[in-house]
Amino acid sequence: STSGYVLEIYTNGNPRLYWRTNGVEVNLVFTKVNVITGEELNLTVVRDIENKTAYCYVDGVLKETKTWTNDIVELRERPSAIGSDKRLENRQIFKGALKNVTLYSDVRTADEVKANNVDTTDTALLCHYDFTASGSKKLKDHSTFGNHLKVVNHSTSEGVDGFIEVDNTNMTGISFTQDIRYVTSNAVA
Repeated sequence: STSGYVLEIYTNGNPRLYWRTNGVEVNLVFTKVNVITGEELNLTVVRDIENKTAYCYVDGVLKETKTWTNDIVELRERPSAIGSDKRLENRQIFKGALKNVTLYSDVRTADEVKANNVDTTDTALLCHYDFTASGSKKLKDHSTFGNHLKVVNHSTSEGVDGFIEVDNTNMTGISFTQDIRYVTSNAVA
């Protein structure tokens, strides 16, 4: 079985980066980070494929680094999801409010993470969504790829739930950036 890349708020408000393919999984829980603060924050998780390392930043400051050792086939053709995932056995929905979400196909440097500037002409920018455009069932992707987000639930009491199809065949890494307005509880009980 295969999962897409999952960045979720796990137990104790810890960000978790997870993926699985052909029975091999990588499960990185950033236990030194708790995003259930009641405050707006910027969460960035950067995954460096070549060095098998993931970095977790909060408001542009590196908070924790994780590594993995197993060799795992990288996912190249799996759809991505925001606010939810496609794991049928364990579907979770983000509980809180997102301000925006940005996905890059490369490893963002510490300086790039700290600056948190979205350049819509950046060729590594896979997608960028502004969730403050309330009520829309389709959020415009502000990158050059047009990976528009189909929204299932938009900031309802159940959370945010949307899916996108992203061409990630040329990824050297992946960088997830989310401006989170607040998190109300763990996605995982």
